Amino acid sequence: SNFNTNTPNIFFVKTHKTASSTVTNFLHNYVALHFLRIVKLGYSSGKMWTINDSSKLHRINPVPCNVWANHIELPTSDFSLPSHPTFLSDLVPNAKLVTILRHPVSRTLSVMNYYYPHQSAKAKCKVGNMLKDSRRRVAQRYTQCAAVGLTQDSTDEEIKKRIDAFEAVLITEFLHESLLLMREKLRLKPIDIVTFDMKTESSHVCNFNISDSERDQVLAALPCDAKLYDYAVKRFNKEKREVFSDSSTFSKTLQEQATYNVAIREACKEFLENPSPESVPRVLLELGPRYKEFCISSQYDNVGWLKKLQNQYSTL
Repeated sequence: SNFNTNTPNIFFVKTHKTASSTVTNFLHNYVALHFLRIVKLGYSSGKMWTINDSSKLHRINPVPCNVWANHIELPTSDFSLPSHPTFLSDLVPNAKLVTILRHPVSRTLSVMNYYYPHQSAKAKCKVGNMLKDSRRRVAQRYTQCAAVGLTQDSTDEEIKKRIDAFEAVLITEFLHESLLLMREKLRLKPIDIVTFDMKTESSHVCNFNISDSERDQVLAALPCDAKLYDYAVKRFNKEKREVFSDSSTFSKTLQEQATYNVAIREACKEFLENPSPESVPRVLLELGPRYKEFCISSQYDNVGWLKKLQNQYSTL
């Protein structure tokens, strides 16, 4: 695909166990629909990229891209896009910096569900033990504050300054609301934030109920994550009031986006089940000539299904 200058470039900093994969999903759709370039990593190894990987990523991506949608550890020094021209500004020029945060207690429970998915493990798993378990790197090493270049000892002023460097901070607990706010701030279109959650809930996953003392343990172990989240929520509420004239306008716009999301999902499902040029739903035709690429991209996390679909309508 070609570098496109007619849509906002986005540098999305993923965070672990926050619904960041759902955000990555619609960013892939965004790339497919608008004929954009997304930064390629060359291989998938679970590597945590840093600013020091600049030359390696530039070799893989010799020309400017429009979107970064992956994990990266930002530097702990003062950070802004222009201050790292050899990495961020050259790789994704004039990018809008975006990330997503989740309440640290909720995120910790999600980590526990991930590492201890079976009901039989529930009784053996304690929050305190997991926080001390060096093998559970997602719980401690891959914290939200580390992802944005902070430490658990960062001051309130450092936290505020770092959050304010982001054009948009999505909140997991208010995902659709914060996506709508991002849409307005980045001047995106309704189609650009349609999400396709392709994951199904496993019957083996159990919900952990923790006591007040265990909740306090999490917050004590992750003080920066807690402050980071609290400030991000306050900023979200403030910006929502600034962008939308009143709560009724926000609610109406949110409902319109939700209705549109359903229409697009149903249309993609209908087209993928019957990929005929004579039966393309009108809502897809309104997307323009790349509606087919958009539909394919919405299935990007299922490689086998994706190849089957590509073969099905390769002649369209």
